[in-house]
Amino acid sequence: MSPGGPLNGASPPQSTGAALLAEDLGPEKALELLEAHETYIRNAALDTAVDRFNNNAGIEIGTMARVEGWSEEELLNAVIEALEGGQLACAVDGEVGRC
Repeated sequence: MSPGGPLNGASPPQSTGAALLAEDLGPEKALELLEAHETYIRNAALDTAVDRFNNNAGIEIGTMARVEGWSEEELLNAVIEALEGGQLACAVDGEVGRC
């Protein structure tokens, strides 16, 4: 098991939240809300960079779900696939890396 645990620091909840926002509100509004969160919540720069990467991945998934009419289960499965496929970010040796 990696030092970061089974997810190695990846944030499926971050990507899932972004995907759900994009599906419900559209990608532009989702990005606006997520950027407001990242701007006003005081996190370390690395955490913010990882969050932004995963927000963008989630927005892409949510946009596909919106366009294609996916069920919530399909959306959640897409987030899991992104995690398992190394498409989400985590902190690796002090930098943003793929998990």
